[in-house]
Amino acid sequence: MIGAFSKQVGIVRDQISSGKWEDDPDDSRRLAWLRNFDVLRTKAQNSKDVIRTAVNLSATTELRAVAIWVLGRLEIRSAMTPLLRLLRQPDDTISFRAAEALCEIADCRIVPSVINVLKCGSFWRSREGAAWILHKVKGPGAGAALAVAALTDREPAVRTAAVHGLITYPQKRSLVTIARALEDSSPRVRRMAVFAVDCLASQAGIEVTIPALKRLAGNAEDIDLREEAIETIRSLSHPQARG
Repeated sequence: MIGAFSKQVGIVRDQISSGKWEDDPDDSRRLAWLRNFDVLRTKAQNSKDVIRTAVNLSATTELRAVAIWVLGRLEIRSAMTPLLRLLRQPDDTISFRAAEALCEIADCRIVPSVINVLKCGSFWRSREGAAWILHKVKGPGAGAALAVAALTDREPAVRTAAVHGLITYPQKRSLVTIARALEDSSPRVRRMAVFAVDCLASQAGIEVTIPALKRLAGNAEDIDLREEAIETIRSLSHPQARG
């Protein structure tokens, strides 16, 4: 690698090599990541080379994942179109890393394409990633698309991500959707909906969620979830408690 790009990549590598990763007690994952990072450095002299590695189906998933991560970390905007294609891929690792990179780049021009993935993506991981992106990257139509996904997507992980995404769009429809999500069939979705209420507790109209919260507080099988709902009701009833 040469010039400014080489310097940027070197800084990123130094940051990785000097730290520890959570849930990596023997340091094996970080060391494996660094090995792939160094392979990438031998192959790529500029951002175009990194993009080529990211989309190269003959490269290992691990190497491609590192390349995708670098594109996001360095906020390479020329990578947005290939990253959007990778977001749609069936490989969970590649799709997840592409979503992560697009969150890092955070360019609002991608919003229409991401909404399309959320609505029509063939793979649930792609739709989940799209919902997480729309939480980070705002744009017209995103709130409405998240509201639909939060209630209708067949995959609980996608509904969960969509409910979380609605925190970014605190409008009336979002609050009504979160209220309905409090009664979702999935405990994971219900827990995220409680979290969303907490995040939006100061918003006008948040009281629309109270009836569903009360039902959750009285009926949830999960004791922790029931207690979370009770605490959220208490905080909504006594705004000063939110500090």
